[in-house]
Amino acid sequence: MVCYCDEPYNKFVASVFRDCITGTTQTVSYIFGWISLCCWLTFYYPQLRINFLLQRSEAMSLVFLLCNLGGDFLFFVSCFMLNQQFTQKVMSTVFFCIDIIINVQSAYFRKCKTQRAAPKSTKFTLSEILVYILIAAVVASNVIWKGLFGEYQLIHNKQDYGMCPFSTQLSSKSARYIVGSIAAYITIPLYVSSTPGQIVKNYKRKSVNGLSIGMFMITITANSTQIIQYVTYSQEKAYLVQQIPYLIGCSLPIIFESTVFVQYIIYSKLNQQLELTNQSNKELVVCAESNKEPETLQQITV
Repeated sequence: MVCYCDEPYNKFVASVFRDCITGTTQTVSYIFGWISLCCWLTFYYPQLRINFLLQRSEAMSLVFLLCNLGGDFLFFVSCFMLNQQFTQKVMSTVFFCIDIIINVQSAYFRKCKTQRAAPKSTKFTLSEILVYILIAAVVASNVIWKGLFGEYQLIHNKQDYGMCPFSTQLSSKSARYIVGSIAAYITIPLYVSSTPGQIVKNYKRKSVNGLSIGMFMITITANSTQIIQYVTYSQEKAYLVQQIPYLIGCSLPIIFESTVFVQYIIYSKLNQQLELTNQSNKELVVCAESNKEPETLQQITV
């Protein structure tokens, strides 16, 4: 439903998302917020896809899964308690729902061992990529069409619409603010300790087989754009203080996610070397067996 705000405001945002955004910095923050949200929407998908294709999920650390689940639940609670930006509310809801999905999937594959043969490759096919592009194009075109149409209506028929809902500032002494802030700060140790659990598991296995590096690359991008979203929205001290737990929760994981990326490079090379060594050993065994056959035949003939 199209709505309007006090001038000046971004009519495109108001008509699509019913949010009041003013000035260049808030617009930039909103754009990066949605880039981050799009990244988070697809964050777990590469791993969900690999787990489904391989019919197993032992590559993922339980510490990683459970810490993310707990952190995202508290992030969800804090965003609604503290009445955060619309993109943050949507993001927190998406996080929590996807966490539930991947935890259920992981538990299923750990308990129910299937006999289906794993495919030789988990690379994206051309047809699959085209489907994703088509979906993205449909969503983007609908958002753009609605925004442009709504902007036109606000310019020429503003009187037909109502004001956008205005988010009130919570008092720092209110129970809602205190509970929301506590929940936000508890997310920090959970987020920070999630990826180290995966790093330790990779180190013990000396392998990243079954783990999607795309998931961690998307996470790095999502956290980076989320930081930009927070710091560009407003430079007021009260706002920045309120964002401290979210900024920490985005910044520290980038370091650990980068470590996983380095592990992926190192262990992928090691796995390739092991495969080449095993292949060479197999070829040597075959050659040795083939050389013995004539001798055996000669002995039988004699």
